[in-house]
Amino acid sequence: MVPRCTGLRGCTAAPPWRAPGDPCDNRRIASLPPPRRLGPGLWLLLGFLGVLALLAFALQPDDRFTQGGRPHGDGLYHYAQVRSLVLDGDLRLADDYARLGNPHHQPVRADGWAGNHFTLGTALVWVPSFVVAHAVSRLGDAAGWWEDPGDGSSPRCQRLTMLGSVVAAWLALVLMARVLRGWLGPRAVGLAVVLAAVATPLGWYATQQPSWSHAASALAVAGLVHATATGGPQLGAHRGWRVGAWLGLVVLVRPQDLVFGLGPLWLALRSASRPASRREAVRGLAVMLAVALLCLVPQAWVWQQTYGSPWLVPQGPEFMRWGSSQWDLVLWSSRGGLLAWSPAVGLALVGVAAAARRGPARGLARWLGAAFLLELYLCGAVDDWWGGWAFGARRLVSATVVFGLGWATLLHPWLDGERRRRSASLLVAALSLGSLRLSLQMQGDYLYGRLRRGVPQSLAPAWSRAFGLPLDGVLEATGTPGSWPASWWLALRSGAPPGRYDLAEGWALVRSRGDAKGYERLWAEDPRWALSGLGPVHARGEHRARTIEGRAVIGVPLRIPLRLEGRLRLHASAPVTVRVQGWGEGTELLLRPGWHDHALPSVVMPDGLGLVELVVAQGSDAPVVELAWLDVFEPGRDPMAERGATDPEPS
Repeated sequence: MVPRCTGLRGCTAAPPWRAPGDPCDNRRIASLPPPRRLGPGLWLLLGFLGVLALLAFALQPDDRFTQGGRPHGDGLYHYAQVRSLVLDGDLRLADDYARLGNPHHQPVRADGWAGNHFTLGTALVWVPSFVVAHAVSRLGDAAGWWEDPGDGSSPRCQRLTMLGSVVAAWLALVLMARVLRGWLGPRAVGLAVVLAAVATPLGWYATQQPSWSHAASALAVAGLVHATATGGPQLGAHRGWRVGAWLGLVVLVRPQDLVFGLGPLWLALRSASRPASRREAVRGLAVMLAVALLCLVPQAWVWQQTYGSPWLVPQGPEFMRWGSSQWDLVLWSSRGGLLAWSPAVGLALVGVAAAARRGPARGLARWLGAAFLLELYLCGAVDDWWGGWAFGARRLVSATVVFGLGWATLLHPWLDGERRRRSASLLVAALSLGSLRLSLQMQGDYLYGRLRRGVPQSLAPAWSRAFGLPLDGVLEATGTPGSWPASWWLALRSGAPPGRYDLAEGWALVRSRGDAKGYERLWAEDPRWALSGLGPVHARGEHRARTIEGRAVIGVPLRIPLRLEGRLRLHASAPVTVRVQGWGEGTELLLRPGWHDHALPSVVMPDGLGLVELVVAQGSDAPVVELAWLDVFEPGRDPMAERGATDPEPS
């Protein structure tokens, strides 16, 4: 039996008795298909995870938020599609909305066509589970065990259909394990599977909010990676239709996941560069693209019937902010950031970078790493980059296979390779258990409302609850690990403690999504805006204020660059000059004793977290300057001026 090379660096040399193309030949190992057999140990682990997922799905509370696993919110529109496809044979959703509801108030026409912002892929993934759920509902009604209307609208039919997301997530883990097992050892792959299931948002969207599209997207991307990575170095016609079908499903579930199509495209172009395989590669590429486009025809037809165009962004032209991607917040913000809510993924990304640098899986790592970076930019360009009420970075669940590759790459030397030691295994076990404990704590906190939904917030209390230690003060001083190094950069810029990052980053003022009032008041006592250099809150006449201690820093977070005017409410104990930096080229304000409003000129403020500094002369005899608030507003949108209110004359 010829030994198989499993080391990260491959074999140092091909022995003379091995022919070119042997599994231990470095010239070909990066493009050979990995074996499909997982072994009894991995199958046992996957089966155990599947049972746990079913139990978590069955035991979730039937409350307003999760509704016991039934479709709600966005998921209701996916369910309306699968019901219409199977029972009505069309996609005219007016009657489906009448039975199920229309929570987002999509327009409904007299001919039965109705608006739906969501693509068809998730409904297609649920077709098998819906057929089973509908049959069970009808059989139970016929046997007299329960009453069921038989039209797919009963809670029982809806909940059984959602088991399709549990199965989809489990299949995604199976396909991921098959891909990784080709290059990496069984222990590393097994632990990577566990982390992918629990330490990412995948488990949540498979069991607690299964009516959303994320479990289906994880399956579609894992299937595309599996079909691409397990067919050898050539993309022929036979293999092209399988890859094309998975690629079509990927786009039908979540269109932004099209970036994962870079892998099969590169494989086809590389094959076409060799004269001996050029004809077969061109045929494979043509078949792949034809099948993928054919899969997209139904969606284009539905959009043509509904919106009058086959290709569009149904949410509207302002849904994507291509020039103002907040990819950094998608990673680190406490408002659903990937690393903030799933800090173990940070190690996975390090592993992907290591695998892309060297090792037998470097081709796969470079493909998945590039796709992840593009996906990250796309998710940051979405107007509501945080994803509404989301557990973690829900739009990046499709990258689960990327995270699995990274974890398995880091774990392989310690669990299966040449560095295997008992002490190292204990360290890996401790880190893994800590990651799992934190993830489970955050899921429970999110489910029962101890973590607020859809807003920036301090995550330190969740860490304290997870490990039973008073970590809030430590994490305020160091920042939560999921915010590193972004929180350190904020501390360096502003002088605020790193823990303030969780509160300050992730907001959008003046013109945020769903809010176009064009005016905001930033109170000095609010820790979201008042970052550093301000004394304790105290009463000063009719206002609550804070003393400026030499240099005060206020954060002004914006979603897109905006032209803004400003107004500072300041109190001085004696005449003094205050320099305002970060608002245009800088402004000097001459303060008189007492309270006054001081106007700031109209300037274009950049997107992201802008910092406004107030600098006062220091010294023992320096006047005391106190800040009550900073108003920011678009020109012409000052509500005080619109009401005709009389303000103190600006300096």
